[in-house]
Amino acid sequence: MDIDSIVKEIGRELDNKKATDILIYKIGDKASFADYMIIATAGSSRQLNALEETIKELCFRWQLEAKNIETGTSQIWTLMDYGDFLVNIFTEEGRERYALHKLWSDCVQIEF
Repeated sequence: MDIDSIVKEIGRELDNKKATDILIYKIGDKASFADYMIIATAGSSRQLNALEETIKELCFRWQLEAKNIETGTSQIWTLMDYGDFLVNIFTEEGRERYALHKLWSDCVQIEF
């Protein structure tokens, strides 16, 4: 499976698991650290953890290993670094606070 298909499948799975405001940006032209950025919102810290586990399971099936996964102690944001793509899952509070989607809004948005 190619990287474009992988990030679209992650977007669909996040949607199936009731994440909201899911965005996928192609950031490779503006960033050297990844080609894609996935941003999603969870309704609670509990859902955030469940979404994180879902992504881990998907990537495990595709034999993709995370370079790094960081969840802050405040449980409002999880960053999952898979090299070619990053997955950012926020609670509503975290999404408002960090407004990461505004930082990348000038990049091409990928439909899934």
